[in-house]
Amino acid sequence: NMLDIEYLKIPSDVLSNLEFRGELHDWLAKDKGAQKEYIAFCKLYPHVWFSTSAWTFDPRAPVGERNKPFILRPKQEEALCKIKTGIETSIDVVVNKSREEGATELLMKYFSFLLLFHYIFLNLLF
Repeated sequence: NMLDIEYLKIPSDVLSNLEFRGELHDWLAKDKGAQKEYIAFCKLYPHVWFSTSAWTFDPRAPVGERNKPFILRPKQEEALCKIKTGIETSIDVVVNKSREEGATELLMKYFSFLLLFHYIFLNLLF
């Protein structure tokens, strides 16, 4: 089973991550039960969704290489845990960042994640 947090090793280099994503999404496309399991798994471990489904755009890269898989870096994983905990417990969160660490993108992607996986989150906004 690909979805076992104890054994799940999501590659952090781009080419291996793309290969991993291809295998994962091929499996998910063929198995409705796996799709439900993946959704439940991502609700518990949002970092899995980030590093297996999210993408980023790098306008500085050459044309044809600008769309890249979003792969969480260790500091981003740490920040994601803080953000998730802050939202779940209704506490304010401060994330120390530098310009290149992608905190704004991380936060926007997390809100997108909540809208995709936790539609009840909408009740908090309105």
